[in-house]
Amino acid sequence: DSLPFGSPGSFLLRPDRLGLLSIDQALADFAHLLTTIRRTYSAEASPALALGGSLAGTLAFLMRAKYPAVVDAALASSAPVLGYPGLCDPYGWYRVATAAFERQVPGCPERVRSAFSSLLGATPAVLTRALNCCTPALDETGAIIAARLPDRLAAMAENAYPEKWSPIKRACSHLGTGPAAFRKVLVPTGSCLNVSALHAIGGRGANLPSIPARRAHSAGGHVFDEDE
Repeated sequence: DSLPFGSPGSFLLRPDRLGLLSIDQALADFAHLLTTIRRTYSAEASPALALGGSLAGTLAFLMRAKYPAVVDAALASSAPVLGYPGLCDPYGWYRVATAAFERQVPGCPERVRSAFSSLLGATPAVLTRALNCCTPALDETGAIIAARLPDRLAAMAENAYPEKWSPIKRACSHLGTGPAAFRKVLVPTGSCLNVSALHAIGGRGANLPSIPARRAHSAGGHVFDEDE
């Protein structure tokens, strides 16, 4: 049942509803949808093809494997089909991404590691100025940024070819030193790092929120010059 707690009760953000986000539930929803469509339109003999890329590709594969009577074929593109504990190297993607950085800009991965150490070792006061925060950084700000950065950097490796359009070279050229090492990578010129939004979304995802300097000033935020 896609709405076991009724509507809109099934969409309430409560810890006891997290089971609704499982892969099994998602597959069951798709199977129920396909079966309903076929029955409604008298299309029981019509074949169904599951398509997907990345995580959706894995779901397409699992649909065919778990519901072969519902899905006739599946096409999984760039899908981590074996991406489960015990079946693959959990750090394999990051290892390949690191190798792409080293191949295109020798020495850059070591500079990135040094930048992470500086980021995690900096005090909130230092980070506030180093990363041009709109409002003062908090004790957890450095850790939250560090949790989000690996996916942002690794995503660059996925778009690193052809090399003349690679974001890796640009990112490495913008990499500084000390606590401000990631500033030009994280915060667009003329903007400040939105600390409040960053803490609201925590360590999820690759994008970090920023605010144009004009808006930050009007909201009472603190914006520093590039050379500060």
